[in-house]
Amino acid sequence: MRPALAACRKPLKSLSEEPGIPENACLVAGIPGIYLHFGKGVAAVVNYDLFGDVVPEGLGKRGRPPHVVNDARRAKVMLLMAIGRKNSEIAAALGISEPTLRKSYRAEMRSREEARFRVEGENLLKLFEQVHEGNVAAIKEMRKVLDKAEAGDGEFYKRAAANATNTKAPKEKKLGKKEQELKDAIEMSDDTPLGRLMNQRANPDRMN
Repeated sequence: MRPALAACRKPLKSLSEEPGIPENACLVAGIPGIYLHFGKGVAAVVNYDLFGDVVPEGLGKRGRPPHVVNDARRAKVMLLMAIGRKNSEIAAALGISEPTLRKSYRAEMRSREEARFRVEGENLLKLFEQVHEGNVAAIKEMRKVLDKAEAGDGEFYKRAAANATNTKAPKEKKLGKKEQELKDAIEMSDDTPLGRLMNQRANPDRMN
């Protein structure tokens, strides 16, 4: 393996320096398992699985290899959460255990509802960008989204009604004995001795 790598490093380096050649030119050229490392100007060995993910170093040796978290896998977890997949199913999609899933993707797994809203928000943002560019199909699609939200039986009013129903009135703070006496005195209620006394002082004619 080492002699073969040594023999291909020079042509790969020359290939990488050609204008318009992408970083993964060696992979496109049909040399799997090799990726150019431009920092040192040499080719480095990197193994990929069938899905294009990097195989962690030490796979197949004693002990479990560390799980590598990247943006693509974070997005995958977010999308699977958004469509309501179970933790076991998401872990299986990544080829990891559920404890590793919860440990590595804590932020993405806070709530399936939150994940759905975030994905929905990203989709709406992309749609709005196309609307801003004058895309007719995007404008029509955005109109449908807004009509659904504004309709009386649409999601907007359903959520608004649910929020209004679930909103609880704040509980009145229970007053202490002295605070209650002061309140009764101010209100001059006849239901309490202090209230009646204040009423008598304020309205002496009532004593007759």
